[in-house]
Amino acid sequence: MSSKIRHIFALSISLALGTATFNPARGALIHEWNFNNVVGSTVFDSAGSLNGTIVGGATIDPGAGVGGSAALEVSPSHDGYVDFGNVLPMTSGSFSFQVWVKTNSAGLAGGKHHSGFWNGYFMGIDNNGGAYFYAGGFTSGSSNAVVTDGLWHQLVGVYDTTANATSIYVDGKLESSAPRASIQGNDADFIIGGINIAGTNGRTFNGLLDNVSIFNSSLTAAQVRELYASQVVPEPASASLLGMGIAATIGLFRLRGRAKA
Repeated sequence: MSSKIRHIFALSISLALGTATFNPARGALIHEWNFNNVVGSTVFDSAGSLNGTIVGGATIDPGAGVGGSAALEVSPSHDGYVDFGNVLPMTSGSFSFQVWVKTNSAGLAGGKHHSGFWNGYFMGIDNNGGAYFYAGGFTSGSSNAVVTDGLWHQLVGVYDTTANATSIYVDGKLESSAPRASIQGNDADFIIGGINIAGTNGRTFNGLLDNVSIFNSSLTAAQVRELYASQVVPEPASASLLGMGIAATIGLFRLRGRAKA
């Protein structure tokens, strides 16, 4: 197959799915936990080498995640969280924090924060169902989009030292931004599904969590959109478009063959 034909084939699939074949956000990815690689109580990092430990009764649901993958379940009946230790202070430079959530209630999805003073960062959902990103003592402001509807939602918090802004994105769309504050260090652990409250780690979330990621840059709006698109399973209509794209490519092959004949 010539390089031109390979390009046409890849382009047809990309257009059918509505996603790009290259996602620039992947270059800034330093840690990712999608809960598909768990051995015993160890949650392995698929992008780096920072592995976490399941604490308490948090469980892995093999088929409940985004696109039918595995997900972390944290609930009153499955109390617990994933603990990574005192890491990822993020006290200098821009970064981005992605968490996919499926929940019916307010809570803190995770981060590195010690309650009681302005420090660290975490991803939260307020009592109105809006998502927000806390960093250094100030939040991004809450999203208008409600994420407590029991469906999967992508939350991305962006801490941008160049633009001096803290922002929250929901399902690939910018929802709110506010002036940033400097992030003060703390002695708390980085946790998924919980947070450090008054010096003690604990569960602060009810529901499912998936595709938790840390990026060492402030993702752009376009990168967040591409990241969202790359992780969403196509709807049936998109699947039909994929078939059309492949069919069109096959047609191109046939036309090329006839031209040679």
